[in-house]
Amino acid sequence: MSRITRLILAGLVVAAVATRLPAQATSKSASASVTAHIDGALTLSTTQNLAFGSWFTNSGVIFSNTIPTSAQWAFSINPGTTISVTFTVPTSLAGSPSGSMAFSCGATSANISASATPGQTGNPATGFPSVAIGGPPGPGQGTIVVGQSGPNPSDACSIDPSTATPFRDYSGALVATITVL
Repeated sequence: MSRITRLILAGLVVAAVATRLPAQATSKSASASVTAHIDGALTLSTTQNLAFGSWFTNSGVIFSNTIPTSAQWAFSINPGTTISVTFTVPTSLAGSPSGSMAFSCGATSANISASATPGQTGNPATGFPSVAIGGPPGPGQGTIVVGQSGPNPSDACSIDPSTATPFRDYSGALVATITVL
């Protein structure tokens, strides 16, 4: 064999060895779990508005627990659920067509109670960060009250008619919000 033929054959052998064989396809699988927790229906409805009635500008500060009046809500949720309750409390009531009147709620003027859960008193400004609704056999129903949790001024909401323009109606919204934790 000639030298050139040997070089060509050697080159072909090197080329054949250097050419990769087709690789086997590899794959990996991993699974992620899909989960969900479904609570029963959450309901919340206003059952009573905080109605102070008619007053004179010289009546002094009027407390809801002396009238008596309170804002009240009813709720239902699955027993054993933990909720938080927050409030939006106006600092004044708006007059129609204009003006405003001072409004506030005391540090112990809110109350929440539910089936198998004893009543808790609190501050509407901070709400109730965590309330465990009693487990079965209770139905998971409860009430929230603001403005009527005891005889003291701190247990009530108040208006100050001296800050109002006479001969107007004043209103605002006291809002309760329930969040499932």
